[in-house]
Amino acid sequence: MGMRLDSGRVRRYIALVVLSAIVVAAVFTTYIGLRYSPPDSSKGSWTTPWASGGGSSYGYVSPGANLSSVAGAFRSFSSYDEIRRYLSSISEAVEPLIPGASPEVLPTIPIPRITPVSLVSSSAGTPAFSTTNVQVRGVDELDIVKTDGRLLVISSYGKVYIVDALGRRLLSIIEINGSSRGAFLWGDMLAVIAGDRWAIYRDVAMLAIYPIIYGSNTSIYIYNISNPSKPVLRERISYSGGLVGARMINGTVYIVLSSPASPEIIPLVNGAPLRPSQIFLVDQRPSRFVTVASIDLSSGARSEISLLTSPTTWIYMSPSKLYIASYIYPYDLASGKAVEILSSLLPHDIGSRMLDEMSRGNISGALGIATSYLSALEKGEALSIISNASARLSTYVLRDMTRIHILDVEGISIGYRGSVDVPGRILDQFSMEEHRGYLILATTASNLSPRLIYTMPSIISPSIQGGGGNITVRIVECVDSRCSDRYISLPAYAERLAPRIWISVSLAVLGETYNNVYIVSPENMKIVGSLEGLAMGERIYAARLVGDIFYLVTYRQVDPLYAIDVRDPGKPEVLGYIKIPGFSEYLHPLQGNMLLGVGLEDRDLKISLFNISNPRNMAEISFLKIEGATTPVLLDHHAFTIHPEKGLIMIPIAIVKVSGNTMGIAVISYGADGVRLQRILEHREAMRSIYIGETIYTISSNMVKLFSINTLQEIANIPLN
Repeated sequence: MGMRLDSGRVRRYIALVVLSAIVVAAVFTTYIGLRYSPPDSSKGSWTTPWASGGGSSYGYVSPGANLSSVAGAFRSFSSYDEIRRYLSSISEAVEPLIPGASPEVLPTIPIPRITPVSLVSSSAGTPAFSTTNVQVRGVDELDIVKTDGRLLVISSYGKVYIVDALGRRLLSIIEINGSSRGAFLWGDMLAVIAGDRWAIYRDVAMLAIYPIIYGSNTSIYIYNISNPSKPVLRERISYSGGLVGARMINGTVYIVLSSPASPEIIPLVNGAPLRPSQIFLVDQRPSRFVTVASIDLSSGARSEISLLTSPTTWIYMSPSKLYIASYIYPYDLASGKAVEILSSLLPHDIGSRMLDEMSRGNISGALGIATSYLSALEKGEALSIISNASARLSTYVLRDMTRIHILDVEGISIGYRGSVDVPGRILDQFSMEEHRGYLILATTASNLSPRLIYTMPSIISPSIQGGGGNITVRIVECVDSRCSDRYISLPAYAERLAPRIWISVSLAVLGETYNNVYIVSPENMKIVGSLEGLAMGERIYAARLVGDIFYLVTYRQVDPLYAIDVRDPGKPEVLGYIKIPGFSEYLHPLQGNMLLGVGLEDRDLKISLFNISNPRNMAEISFLKIEGATTPVLLDHHAFTIHPEKGLIMIPIAIVKVSGNTMGIAVISYGADGVRLQRILEHREAMRSIYIGETIYTISSNMVKLFSINTLQEIANIPLN
């Protein structure tokens, strides 16, 4: 297969839109952060902490080595003023559309509780049914379709449909404020999570600047559906911030939200700001409030904490721990080192002022001091200093890094344990797996080299200074409906500008990407084992843990599938790999030592079946290609349904060709005779499929269709209106 082309990805996305699947996987840029042990002082120098109030955290750097930051100690705050002062010290720009509100002007609102409700289990006669395709057994994931074997719950934009699956009828429609992101079912309790934008009113002093601002808001609606024809709203809990992810364990829902950090804003719950003691500083230069909420659906008890962190992307959850991945932008680290180098080349008093500004977190202010001083020098002398500083700075190497925040969870109890940093960036939640008490992480990394760059504006020619001509201005004057205009002439001035050097830092990519596997101990937040430098020039497209083997797919021109033994956390080992055309973007383990891959080859949908009974000698034993097809499974594993007893998988697909297009659910068999397409169940805009007993249900935003699982013939439909 050739290189993966942008046009191919565009075609896939267009098809997914046509399919009305949930499409969007935000891809973030590269960031950094890695722990270092205390060094030999003869080999390098200690950096200065960049921000006050966060505890002492020093990173060690040495020429020619990797330059990184260190995740420092964490602590909570004692007052809103303390939070505001800290964020003001590191804030260099006002961010628009900030969710939250000024804590002084919002009263403390009593937190409502829902009345305890007994759970009712499904009847013993309920036939076998499919559940949401999740990563970890016992940890449910948010999805737009849920079933308990009797009811179907379908989330679609601002509505939630409750369907009697066995009785084949629509029971009720719930309308919510905003757009539903998905739901959880727990006995007679239904939890719907939705996002919207809401107005934030600020105090009178701020009205002249920001009379009203709008930001992302996430709400969880909790319903009693013991009578599914008449759902009863027990509680709505509203949080400021956009949804990062959600999980449920034994009826307790965990929600992770993110909102920009600003000195004027505090995260809100039901309109009331979190207490300062609930807000923790866990990164040196945070840009986000990451709020973690837990809600017990049966009792209504809940708790919340908020972490000041770098931008957050993915979450992973085991039955006892929550892992939150965030990226740390390397520009600040490079700029901090640039300040340190420049300060050593400038007069002592200038250098001391620069380091003092940096110690307060004002890196741009420190560079501004250097800019002012260098602008007053002769051009040759200034450029000599800059060139010298840039040459020193370029000897350092930055690696893009991921920081994993680790939280202990038990019921509604949430405790922040700490963080660990690994080189590279993770692809998705499957790049994180907990195994025998350790966390396995797969990353794709790049090396970055910092440089100083500068600009110098041109000097305006003296010949045009001072009255170089006049400008004409039109004046319009009106009384009632009578208007007149006139023109006045004013002198035009051109002021001589002194040459001013503007200094900034750029980052250049060094060499090719490479891939790594790290094994982390959550108990002491340390990397205990690593495997680095896999598949140079490629990047990870899929990952999955199966037993003691961690499988990775990387891609550039062919699809290498790696089998990595992780039984010994201190010594992960590549057992074997195979290379085949195309690439898999989702891996699913099957019985009988088989692994299924869903991906693309030559812009066609490809389903691969691998024999992994011997990880040292894996083989692709069968594959299926569907011309011109794509599937939301490539972006969202929840769209994948498997029926192990019948050896079937079901995935939504769209086939787009010049001659026309079609959509539906592809039913694919797998087994000793390979993978075969049994039929495409025609259903326009189908986004999910489930099975209950001998019936397959295909689901779109306006229709549920029923098919016999044995004949694959349509037997009924249920309109959603």
